[in-house]
Amino acid sequence: FIPSGPPRVTSTIIHRLIAQGFYVNSAGFPAVPMKKGGIRFAVTHHHSLEMIDKLLTTMAREYLLGLEEEGSSTKAVARNFRIDPIQISLPTVRAKPQSEPVTRLHRLRTKVYRSIKEISPQVWNEHFSKRGSLRHHNLLELESIFSGNSQPENNWSFYYYTVMDEDKKIVLISLFTSAMVKDDMLAPADVSRKVMPLREEDPYFLTSRSIVSGTLFTKGESVVVDYDHPDWKAAVRLLVGEMEKVAEQEQASSLLIREFNAGQKEQLRDFMLELGLVEHRLLDNYTVESLSWKDHGEYLASLGQRYRYSLRKECLRLADKFRVETGKPTSPAERRTCYELYRNVHRKALEISVFELPFELFEMMHDEEGYDIIRLYLHERPEEPVAVMYSYLNDGVYNAMLVGLDYQYAHEVNAYKQILYRTVLRARELGCESIDLAY
Repeated sequence: FIPSGPPRVTSTIIHRLIAQGFYVNSAGFPAVPMKKGGIRFAVTHHHSLEMIDKLLTTMAREYLLGLEEEGSSTKAVARNFRIDPIQISLPTVRAKPQSEPVTRLHRLRTKVYRSIKEISPQVWNEHFSKRGSLRHHNLLELESIFSGNSQPENNWSFYYYTVMDEDKKIVLISLFTSAMVKDDMLAPADVSRKVMPLREEDPYFLTSRSIVSGTLFTKGESVVVDYDHPDWKAAVRLLVGEMEKVAEQEQASSLLIREFNAGQKEQLRDFMLELGLVEHRLLDNYTVESLSWKDHGEYLASLGQRYRYSLRKECLRLADKFRVETGKPTSPAERRTCYELYRNVHRKALEISVFELPFELFEMMHDEEGYDIIRLYLHERPEEPVAVMYSYLNDGVYNAMLVGLDYQYAHEVNAYKQILYRTVLRARELGCESIDLAY
């Protein structure tokens, strides 16, 4: 077994050897971990010493050339397998790529920025308009909030990555961060539920650093790719390579690229497998694509019969019990109450297990113009809100970010569904084109 790495690297080396007349095969995923594939061959009594010597000499050459062709190296193999680099002494040669997309790697120019300050707001926002909460100013605020904190989970490292072609046209632009995560973040909720008591004694039990596209707070496509560009696959490969490099530097144990829509998945699934990444299905993301109804009656008519019945039964008949406030909370007590409502939800939300977000983030949302906050009060209990929704507006898209609930009233008067219903109405009131309600 000769270690080589991800499926594409292994496949390239094998095809090079077969082209030289040597039959070898692969040990690949799922028989071995995704990035720990290798080359296998068998020696029998029918093989002469001369044949074996020729195979090994040819393999040494084609192994190095295959790694180079795929943008890998013996050092990269050593990192994946946690072994010392394989030492091979050969005359300096350059790989002759067998596939055209590989040559495109050398035509692209990449750049890494460590702060959004280094990128023009116009350039960044041009690519992230209508894409969740990834606008330039918002990221600037997040860089400030998630740095210099005493809790390690609230210190994030920001990386902004661009890939340009020879004409300086952006092929790919992305943000990714290094942050501490819970190792059960994407595990079944039952797993997180069993881990919770152990974290009461040690809050960092089963935690590690991860490289995540976007951030653990933002939503929206954090990897923007020009799929019409002939070099888009090479650009994605460069991004993954950079993220792997950062993962090694930050001693991260995982890499997560998220927020791809269904159309992108079809284009990327096989290619990502070749790069050593596997697909993990997240919870469904709910959107309302059109808010063009003229009045409430037309809105109801636009719903299917089942949803219309559910809305009338669970929301409309209880709507008169609530008072709705859309102004920002101003008093310290009210702001803290809204935060505590979020904490109620966080403690129960185990489908995606993450660290609690700091109060400083909510203070930013309370003050920043780009955020909209809806609070629900019961007429019979007017002193404190029973539900709150924090949302972010991005060029006509209303992005629901975080919800908070008093669970006593979540059941008694369906406060959760009521806040979702009011979110739809609020987005329509503000003239938004669509709503992203998240998971």
